[in-house]
Amino acid sequence: MRFNQHRRSPSGFTLIEIVIVLSVLSLLIGMTVLRINSVSGERQLRGGAEALKDFAKQARMFAIVEQRPHQVLLTPGSIRLQASGQVFTEDYIDQHGVLNENIPAIKRYDIDADLKMSIRRWRDKEFRPIKIDSWVFEHTGICEPLSIRFERLSDGSYLEITFNALTANVEREDAQFN
Repeated sequence: MRFNQHRRSPSGFTLIEIVIVLSVLSLLIGMTVLRINSVSGERQLRGGAEALKDFAKQARMFAIVEQRPHQVLLTPGSIRLQASGQVFTEDYIDQHGVLNENIPAIKRYDIDADLKMSIRRWRDKEFRPIKIDSWVFEHTGICEPLSIRFERLSDGSYLEITFNALTANVEREDAQFN
């Protein structure tokens, strides 16, 4: 009787092979999660910026068409489009110094709690935090040139937009996404 001299190699994977595959998979998943967070942060910054661009164009258009000033009102938590003179900046603060969020607006965009807006007017050298700032568009469509900075508090990413005084179009955009 003849016995099979060939030994079968054991089927399956060794522990080292399994550890290597799991390590590579963990690295790939980690890199994907970081990339998704980065894209999400960029989207968050661009959302506020796009709303501001839209409101600026609409404020200019309304001011020209209706032949009366309109404004984009910037508060720490929102961007609002409204007819100028409809509400004064002082109306936003109650007797206790608290912001009144119930003032009517043509349009409103709420800023994410993780974002901070800063403003630099044409005469300013540095950005300063927004308290309650009004960007007025005269009946001719002309507005003050200014720059707005959206900063993500969680990672320091930012997006800066500079607007042209005649067209309210974006003149310059600077960004850093972390």
